[in-house]
Amino acid sequence: TDKNEQIAIAEILSSLDDKIDLLHRQNKTLEQLAETLFRKWFVVEADESWEEDVLENYISFDPREKIDRNKAYQFFEMKCLSNVDMNISDGVYRIVSSASSFRNFDTLLAKITPCLENGKTGFVMHLGDDEVARGSTEFIVMRSKGLVSPYWIYCLARDSDFREKAIQSMTGTSGRQRVQIDLLKNITVKVDAERMKKFHDTVSPFFLKIKSNQTQIKTLTKLRDALLPKLVNGEVRVQMN
Repeated sequence: TDKNEQIAIAEILSSLDDKIDLLHRQNKTLEQLAETLFRKWFVVEADESWEEDVLENYISFDPREKIDRNKAYQFFEMKCLSNVDMNISDGVYRIVSSASSFRNFDTLLAKITPCLENGKTGFVMHLGDDEVARGSTEFIVMRSKGLVSPYWIYCLARDSDFREKAIQSMTGTSGRQRVQIDLLKNITVKVDAERMKKFHDTVSPFFLKIKSNQTQIKTLTKLRDALLPKLVNGEVRVQMN
């Protein structure tokens, strides 16, 4: 390839990288908006008159699913969870004997040290409509019982006060400490049905946009990774004007 073609190749790859970076930053902003609203509406502005109850009455922790032991399900390891955002990287189909089980709109929270302290938390959005996926036994699966928004649960799981309580609840030998789920279940929160609906309706488009961006990021990343070796070794040529 001549110098001009090399410059053109670099520009194509660079534009793909820029687009991927832009989508990542947009997702980060949307998440921060949702988390800011959560804190403002449910922590700062929580009213004395609101109903106060333990999390167990709003959230199903590690809900049970009917599992076919001989069937391969999409399986997600701990490394699939991000430290900084809700994105969950691709799983692989496999048969496993023991695992956590989850569906779309469930929140996944790491319960073991140092994954929890590092921020590993995900929000499930890319499964089929009735699909059950499986994952690490070190995930705590949090599912709405219908009284709170699944988006509220994710924002709660990312909230610094909640995470502090989860970290303080950890027991076990150093290096293998785990969250005590019973203590999480008994954390009290104040919620209001009207405020909850408003929150759900406000942040729902944020989460849908994040999902759409994540799909685009995966497509563009695959395209870039497939193009790179082909452009470099001359299999694919750049049409010069």
